[in-house]
Amino acid sequence: MSELPLFLFYPGAYTDGVFERTAAACVVCRQARGWGYASAHYGAAPPQHPCPWCVGDGRAAALADCALGALNEVAGDTDEALREEIANRTPAPLNWQDMTWPVHGGAPMIYEGRIDYQQVRDDPAQLAALRAACADEKTMREWVSRDGDINVMLFRSMDGAAFTGVFDAS
Repeated sequence: MSELPLFLFYPGAYTDGVFERTAAACVVCRQARGWGYASAHYGAAPPQHPCPWCVGDGRAAALADCALGALNEVAGDTDEALREEIANRTPAPLNWQDMTWPVHGGAPMIYEGRIDYQQVRDDPAQLAALRAACADEKTMREWVSRDGDINVMLFRSMDGAAFTGVFDAS
């Protein structure tokens, strides 16, 4: 079997639970590849559990005319090819609410994962992103957690210089 495909805007897709190990064949390519997509996809009849290869090359989204990442919403101006990559070839992070993929400097940001105060308190840039995503200091320090019902998804710019937090709650 070939190496797992990588996702530029979501490098941790395999460790975050977006893809799960499975013995089932992919509904798109009909091959048993050992992995199936387990996150959101939006459309009239999205394919269930396509393999990472079909997600990464766009066949999963094209099969049912559906979007995988962020409901085709990309915040800010960015190149159409990058918009297409987020919508149709990038897995969506597991999240409670519909989200808009953040942009910095004309490019979609890279999803780093969920964060909480304890994790980022010593990193001023990441802490600022967490603080900006939260309604107040108490929420940020006491309620936001990486695996709970209230969390913040951290994104970083392509050059690594900027961070943005996206608030998410059940």
